[in-house]
Amino acid sequence: MRKWMCSYSNSLTTCNMAETTMSQSPEDRSIIDPSPNKPMQFRLVHLIYITSILASPLVLFGTWGILICCFWIFVLYQCATLVEPVQFRLVHLIYITSMLASSLALFGPWGVLIGGIICFFWIFVFYQCATLIEVLAVIASIVILIALMLPVNTGHPQARRRIQCGNNLKQIGLGLHNYHDVYDCFPPASLADEQGNPMHSWRVLILPYIGEQTLYAKYDFSEPWDGPNNIKLLDQMPATFACPDHKHPPTKGVQHTSYLAITGESTVWPDDRVMTFSEIPAGPSNTVFAAEFEERPIPWLKPEDITLTDALEIISTNNPAQLELNHPGGRQVAFGDGSVQFKPGLLTKETWRSLIQIDQGIAEADYEYLPEPVPSTIAHYNLILRIIIFVVLMLLPLGWVAENRRRNRPIF
Repeated sequence: MRKWMCSYSNSLTTCNMAETTMSQSPEDRSIIDPSPNKPMQFRLVHLIYITSILASPLVLFGTWGILICCFWIFVLYQCATLVEPVQFRLVHLIYITSMLASSLALFGPWGVLIGGIICFFWIFVFYQCATLIEVLAVIASIVILIALMLPVNTGHPQARRRIQCGNNLKQIGLGLHNYHDVYDCFPPASLADEQGNPMHSWRVLILPYIGEQTLYAKYDFSEPWDGPNNIKLLDQMPATFACPDHKHPPTKGVQHTSYLAITGESTVWPDDRVMTFSEIPAGPSNTVFAAEFEERPIPWLKPEDITLTDALEIISTNNPAQLELNHPGGRQVAFGDGSVQFKPGLLTKETWRSLIQIDQGIAEADYEYLPEPVPSTIAHYNLILRIIIFVVLMLLPLGWVAENRRRNRPIF
């Protein structure tokens, strides 16, 4: 009898538990009988977002973007494993968008990382997603990440490119000297046909004297520079004619150079004859033979350069944008003795004329300069305004945090 009563009691208890379970909502039942952990599930929009957020750092920062990707993966994983998902109000989304936009305006591509760090920091603080120790650990990790992404101090890239540009012009000057040793004169600016039409450039004539004998052998002097055979060589420009600071993407297989001869009467490149060292009264060391003109890129085989009049209009300027066009502050020029000097763009036209014409010459102590360019007031105020907006947005969530403290809600 006792055994039967125990069995009846157990059955009744089981039925009561089943009835209680059935009467509860799914949320209540999950509290009593929690389901086992399930793998994270993503919707299509989540996968698109994750792909985009991982691809963006790679596009912006190259190989270093992999480290940023790892950081974002860690953040996404932490957010996906929260007990309660983080929910945003419209004002929060507006703040995040404004913070990222302000960072991009102030820091450029790095603003994506800096603005993201600030936004996630406030998310951690405001939504109590982490303890103070965890937040500090995340900040320390980010600082280390930024330090790893900083380039190693191996010299300024612009300085290295300027040195390479000078070496190119030295090679060109050496080629002109070697040509003079063979022919007892410098090459003409161009070789013309019987009708006087320019056919071949001086850059082609000095190819054997700058180590490009193979390329020179491919060139056909019986046809113009853009003839059926020669036009195939337009995409084979020697590196000597390419300044690493100048960006001229080949168009339809044509490579451009910005190393030009300055032609005209009283220059080393007159239109009607060739020159020798003895015909330079000012001396080769005081006379400019060639210079870089990023403003006038031309196909490297084309028998075209720049006249003295046009060169003086371009080369002497205090326009800030034009001063940065070749190298910051000026351009490289090659002198007749094979030396290369960096000359500031603020030299006056008369100073440049004295450097270029063969019958003048000028000592550096006698250089005359144009007035220094005046910085744009608008650009100055724009930078100040960007900094102010960035600082205000960065500190704006302090008000929300203070409100949380006022309500006696723990921040950490």
